[in-house]
Amino acid sequence: MSINTIFIDKFSKKSHIFLNYGIKKKRLFTLFFVHFD
Repeated sequence: MSINTIFIDKFSKKSHIFLNYGIKKKRLFTLFFVHFD
């Protein structure tokens, strides 16, 4: 495995976590706003 591949793998894993976090946050925000509408 080259350094480039390891870097891409780490980056994709990080972005995947951030995407999941963002989706969860979005869901929480929509639930929050729907609740207080």
